[in-house]
Amino acid sequence: MVMLLALGYPGPAAATPGPHLISPSTPAPHPLPDPQAPEPLPTETQDLENPATPHHENPGSEDELFEQIFGRPRPQDQTIPVPFFINDQRRGQALVVITGGRASLVQAAPVLDQTRDLLQPDIQAQLEALVDGAGFLSLELLQQGGIPTIFDQGQLALYLTVPPALRRTNVVDALGVPPEAANALPISRVSGYVNVLGGNDIVWAGQGPTGRQPLRLAFDGALNVSGWVLEGRADVLEGGSPGFQRGDVRLVRDDTANALRYIAGDITIPVSGAFQSLVPLGGISVSRNFSLQPYRITRPTGEFTFFLERPSQVEIYINGVRVQQLRLEAGPQDIRSLSLATGSNDIQLIITNDLGQVQRLDFRTALAGNLLAPGLQQFSYNLGFPSGSFLGQRQYDWSQPQLALAHRWGATSTLTLGGYLQATPSFQMVEADGIWASSLGNLGWDVALSHRGEVGLGMAARVQYERPIKAQDVAQRSLRMTAEYRDDRFTTLTSPNPSQDWLQISAAYSQRLFDSASLNLGGSYSLGRTVPNTYSLNLGLSQSFSNGLSGSVNANYRRTPQNQDEIRVFAGLSWLLPAQRQSLAVNTSLNNTSRATNQLQWRRSPDQPLMATGWALNLNQNGDQYGVLGEMSYTDYRFDIKLGQAWDSTFNPSAATISSATTHATRITFGTALVFADGRFGWSRPVTNSFVLVVPRERWRGQRIGVNPSSNGYGAVVNAFGPAVIPDLQPYYVSRLRLEALEAPLGYDLGPSEWVVWPSYRSGTLILAGTEAAVFGRGVLVDGNGEPLGLQGGEVISLSDPNWPAQGFFTNRLGRFALMGLSPGRYEIRLRDRAPIEFEILADQSGLVDLGTLAVPAAP
Repeated sequence: MVMLLALGYPGPAAATPGPHLISPSTPAPHPLPDPQAPEPLPTETQDLENPATPHHENPGSEDELFEQIFGRPRPQDQTIPVPFFINDQRRGQALVVITGGRASLVQAAPVLDQTRDLLQPDIQAQLEALVDGAGFLSLELLQQGGIPTIFDQGQLALYLTVPPALRRTNVVDALGVPPEAANALPISRVSGYVNVLGGNDIVWAGQGPTGRQPLRLAFDGALNVSGWVLEGRADVLEGGSPGFQRGDVRLVRDDTANALRYIAGDITIPVSGAFQSLVPLGGISVSRNFSLQPYRITRPTGEFTFFLERPSQVEIYINGVRVQQLRLEAGPQDIRSLSLATGSNDIQLIITNDLGQVQRLDFRTALAGNLLAPGLQQFSYNLGFPSGSFLGQRQYDWSQPQLALAHRWGATSTLTLGGYLQATPSFQMVEADGIWASSLGNLGWDVALSHRGEVGLGMAARVQYERPIKAQDVAQRSLRMTAEYRDDRFTTLTSPNPSQDWLQISAAYSQRLFDSASLNLGGSYSLGRTVPNTYSLNLGLSQSFSNGLSGSVNANYRRTPQNQDEIRVFAGLSWLLPAQRQSLAVNTSLNNTSRATNQLQWRRSPDQPLMATGWALNLNQNGDQYGVLGEMSYTDYRFDIKLGQAWDSTFNPSAATISSATTHATRITFGTALVFADGRFGWSRPVTNSFVLVVPRERWRGQRIGVNPSSNGYGAVVNAFGPAVIPDLQPYYVSRLRLEALEAPLGYDLGPSEWVVWPSYRSGTLILAGTEAAVFGRGVLVDGNGEPLGLQGGEVISLSDPNWPAQGFFTNRLGRFALMGLSPGRYEIRLRDRAPIEFEILADQSGLVDLGTLAVPAAP
């Protein structure tokens, strides 16, 4: 990136000898605005003087007074960069042509880029047609098009006003895809990674073999080629029988536009009904997976359209809580995708315009947690053969092909329906379900029919009522009740025998007692068909304190099918110390069928996520069994490692002896990864799903580059161990990365420091950091008479690299400028109304280069 600075600079003593100057070239291939552009009409384009400046009849006195007040001459007959505002909001910077003391033209590209999403399409097209050959727009023509413009000479700023009648409908999508996703760096065409996770134990004492135990390794990885992902995992055991065991292997293809995921290989069914039994399959699958569109709201949402006559502030309240505040311009508005809470929702929009007038709009709707938005469909269609591992080998039951179908549909904003099918040659089951939301609560139901040859046709049903927590309910009360019936012939795929219970009823209730105390009550009752009736009761209390201390007690009573009573009590106390990054927890479990257990846990978190050490200590007691476990963990940019020391023994208090069955062992676990993207490789800590690989360009070899700097250090670094890797990106979420190189030599240009990435499933994205630029140039621009060309704006282009984008610049009052990030080659400086002038950076020049005094003659 090139940047010209209108700043003073130190003397030339430290500079490299100046560049090779070339005489003025032929006229520039990119024409500049016509110097004879007509003056705009004063009544159409207003130029505002500073209010504090009195008006004088003598123009010379007015110019002198302007310079005395603002410390600079009045800008006349110049092309200068100024900030521009649209509807009083700063939108960027553009070149403005000052002719005869008045603004006449504005650089079109930056202005039209900002109006593209603001103006109606036909108005935008008309403005684009008015751009002249030099890329400028006439302010007079903007006025005639209904867009008032004001150039403030005192502040050197351009103001444009787009009236409501010319604006697009303003769509406010509270949870839509971030706009920067449109400019995200594309993922690499070919990328992949291999995680290596390992563990090894050293037993110092114990009943079994001592010494170093067999090494355990687990490999998992993925190869992504143009969006086709081959992923798999495997386990290796040193000296084991078998020593190698294959895990799941599958080919995955995502259709993000339709939220579809296609899988061939080892699959699991992602959507199922209440009575379906899920088993691993080897086969094919197609599913609507909304994780491919994480910014999409799949539940019913609030959508409201209205028209604002004037600029207004809009406050959005859901259940009495303000969730969003917007500042909207006048014109049509469309507010959508408001995230509603489960249960009844009272929605209110409070609109206050710029005159202080207030308008209120009220709505009411209900929502259940499982609802789909109206018309939205979720499904999973799967066909395959049951799979499993035997003696380390993956095997498939080719005699039992299985078809598993699931489909859900959002019928209305308060009703969602579903249907399911699971079938093999010997078993079939169909199921239908639904969920309905109302202001009184949510009601769900399931009905299923099963058929198994030796059992026959069976039926089951389930009804569930839920009263979720309401946001305005201070006590935060919730209630859930369920009743499930199964007849004596109903079976599932994995349970060939009918259930021993014919009816099960359960309920759970919770509420807040005080500000920081909560109560939970629960119970169930089962009516047995072939066994006695059973039931259970549960009571839970929890309390939090302001100093980080919290406690809980839970008691459970259960009547078993063997007519036995089981009583369990759990009590726990925890203390969180955020400032010390420590936590302490103590808990005790009591029951009437076994001995009490006690546990003490202490944790000390690392001072920062990376390059720091964490500690932990666990003390356990179960009857006469005692155990101590100490752990140390460390996460590096390239690996993570954990060291544990364990001691377990049996102690007899009455005999005051320690059993010989004492175990003393050391355990080491570690993880690392190798990644690659478009032929570039890196070493990283384990990859969770998607990653970014930051590789320095040739000139930046050996330089340290940090990624995502924060108060806790970097997220990754380019150093002597190779490129930087960010290994924990979530697929289909937009992520922002920042690069910095604080130790780079003078003149080195890192290029863009901000990057936006939008990874897909198990993908890698390659960032090439740095440019080949290594020159910091500085000089002075003068006219043919040797007078400084002060406060002049123009552009500099590369004559050696046609892909190098032209960059705008601005000199200070003495004509000084500074130029950063140049690489060897020929360049041309262009100023309005003047002939272009060339200079050259030689191949052996780097660091600070004095460009000297460059004379820019007037245009022929």
